[in-house]
Amino acid sequence: MALLTASPTGFYSASAALVASASNNTDVLTFTMAGTKVAQLMSVSVSGFSSITALGASVSTVLRSSGPTGGTPVAVTALSHDATNPASAATVNAYTSAPTVGNAIGTLVSQVLTLPLLGTSPGNLTISWPLGAGPLVASGTWLCVNVGAVGLSGGNLRINLTWAESYPIG
Repeated sequence: MALLTASPTGFYSASAALVASASNNTDVLTFTMAGTKVAQLMSVSVSGFSSITALGASVSTVLRSSGPTGGTPVAVTALSHDATNPASAATVNAYTSAPTVGNAIGTLVSQVLTLPLLGTSPGNLTISWPLGAGPLVASGTWLCVNVGAVGLSGGNLRINLTWAESYPIG
């Protein structure tokens, strides 16, 4: 059964720059909603370099029923596309040390991002959904950007999210 939502009450973006130190599968960014609002993801983009050697990194968006534990989360500011909108109800965290991942509901998208050596053009990967077709994130679920690559240590990543917020109908 699909969750019906009203028209969006606001559009928001957040951008994180981080140095990935993970050498195994881990979440490097988490997104969750608070209160009664629901978020409809429109796009997730990941770009970056490797400071050690060029490599291919598996990047997945995973929907989880519980958030990560441990690690070192750093809050990422959500910016409204309209200054008259209220602050976002979302919480976005980037991790500077690997957390223990939460329980997966399922993987939404998994692709390979080529990370070239620092000093060359960055590798880019964009996952986008048309408004109304992207995954919904409600209170109690987490959308996580997971990077699973052996030897990702030394990767410099940029992760950007864009979403719409609304209230569920009913």
